[in-house]
Amino acid sequence: MTSFKGPRRAVLQLPELALQWVFIQEPRWREKELVLSRSDHPGARVLALNEAARRRRIRVHQTLAQARALAPELITYPWPEAQLILCQERVAQWLSERVPSLALFTDEPGVFVLDISGLEAVVGPLKAWAQALLVSLQEEEGLWGRIVLGYDPMPARVLCPQACPVLILRDPEMEQAQLAEQPLSALGLNARLQGQLAPLGLRSIGDFLALGAQALGRRFGAEAEGLHRCLTAQARPQLKLWSPVESPSVSRDLEPAVTRQDQLLFAVKRELYGLLSPLAERGRAVAHLRLNLDLDSSFVADSEQHQQWMIRPAEASLDETLFLDLLRLSFVRDPLRAPAVSLSLEVEPAPAQAEQLTLFRATRRDINKAREAITRLRTELGAEAVCQAKASPGHLPEAQQGFAPLEALKLPEVPPLTENPPLVRRLLEPPEPMDPPPQRGRAWLPLGPAQGAVKALVGPYLASGGWWAKEQRRRYFFARLERGELLWIFQDVREGNWFLQGWVQ
Repeated sequence: MTSFKGPRRAVLQLPELALQWVFIQEPRWREKELVLSRSDHPGARVLALNEAARRRRIRVHQTLAQARALAPELITYPWPEAQLILCQERVAQWLSERVPSLALFTDEPGVFVLDISGLEAVVGPLKAWAQALLVSLQEEEGLWGRIVLGYDPMPARVLCPQACPVLILRDPEMEQAQLAEQPLSALGLNARLQGQLAPLGLRSIGDFLALGAQALGRRFGAEAEGLHRCLTAQARPQLKLWSPVESPSVSRDLEPAVTRQDQLLFAVKRELYGLLSPLAERGRAVAHLRLNLDLDSSFVADSEQHQQWMIRPAEASLDETLFLDLLRLSFVRDPLRAPAVSLSLEVEPAPAQAEQLTLFRATRRDINKAREAITRLRTELGAEAVCQAKASPGHLPEAQQGFAPLEALKLPEVPPLTENPPLVRRLLEPPEPMDPPPQRGRAWLPLGPAQGAVKALVGPYLASGGWWAKEQRRRYFFARLERGELLWIFQDVREGNWFLQGWVQ
C-alpha cells in the first residue's frame, strides 16, 4: 500500500467573513469607516470593523456611542447572521467539489477544515493547488482567504494569520514549533481566561503549553485544559462535519388513533419544527411538504389504507404557520377518510432567502418576552404561583423532585451527550395500582387489551426509602408492551402489590 506523506489537513480561513460579505453588497463602503453591531442602539457593541474605522481608533467591544464620537461619519450595519449562514453553506458546497471531505469550526464563521490526505498524488504539489484554490474562490465567489497546510486543525487554525496566503508545514514537529512561537494573543482567549492567565506573565503559546494540560485544568478549569489538549493534538476541537443537505423526513405512530382533522394538525405541528430547524441552520427552506397517513384497516378497504397530501407554497418557506394553514385548506378539499394510526412527513429542501432565516430565528424563543409574561403572572397570582421543577436528593422517585418558586428565568442548558444518557421518564403522582402478573401461560395485560401484553421484563432494581417514618421497599422493572410502550413499574415488597410508576419517553 502506498503511503502519502506530507500535510493531512488544510485549514482555510476567510478573514472577517461578515465584512467581506458587506463589501460584496456595498463596494463603495470599503474606504469609509464601517462597523458591524447587533443593533443601531447607542449602547450596542461593535462586533467587527474595517481598517478605515481602525485608523480612527475604534475598537471591537466599544459602544456605538463611543465609536461615533471618534468618527462622526461612521457607517453602522447590522450583523448579517442569516447571510453568513448562506455564505458559509455556499462556500462549503463549492469546496466539497474539490476535496474528499470537510468540516467547519462551530464557533467561528468562515473557517473550514479540509481533508487533503493523499490529495497530492491527484492534484500535484499542494502549495500550487492551494494557491489556485484561493484564486478560484476569489474569482467565483468574491471572497479572499488564506490556507495553512498542516496536520491538526487547531494548530493550523492559529497559524492562519501567518499564511501569505499559503503556509505549508513539512511535518508535525514544524507545526508545533511554529505554534509555540506565536504570541498568546493569537489564541483569541476570552476576557475571563485572559485575566486569570495575566499574573503568570505568559507571553507566547509555547509558555502556555509548557504548563501542562492537567495543571491548567486544576487551576483554570476545563476550558483551559481543553484548549491545551487541542493545541497539542491530544483532543479535537469542536468541528461540524459538512455533508450535502438531504430531504429530511419523520415518522411516528399515532396512539390513540387520530379521528379529527384538528388533532391531525396538532400532530403535524409537533413534528414540523424538528424538520424546519435543521434546514434553517444549513440555509435551506422547504419547497414542498408531503404528509402520508396510514389509516385503520378496520374502517377502509386494503386499497385505501393510505392517504396523502402535498403542500407546495408559492416559494420555498420556513413559515410553520403557512404550511399548517395550507394543510388545513387541503383537509377541506380532501377530508380524513378514516382514523389515522401513523403519519410521516417528508420535505424537499431549497435555498432560503436571508429574510426567511432572520424571521425564522426571530419567531423562536424570546427570553425577554417570557420574563415579561412571568412578571405579569407573578403580579396577578402571587410569587408562589410561579414555580419550577427542582431535583431533590430523595430515595424514591416521587421524593426526587418537587417545585420551588421561580427566581430567575433562563434558557435550559443542554448537557453534553454521554455514552449512557439517562432515560426520560413520565411519572404518575401518585403511582397507579395495576393487576399483578397472571399465572404462568397467560398474557399479562397491565394497561388492558388495547395496549397489548408484556413482551419483555427487565429487572428487578431495588429501591427503598422512608425508613424514618414508614419504610418502603420496592422492586422496579421495565416492561415493554406489544405496541412498543416501555412502562416503569414496581412491586411493593412488603405488601406484594404492583404499581405503575410511569413511562419511559
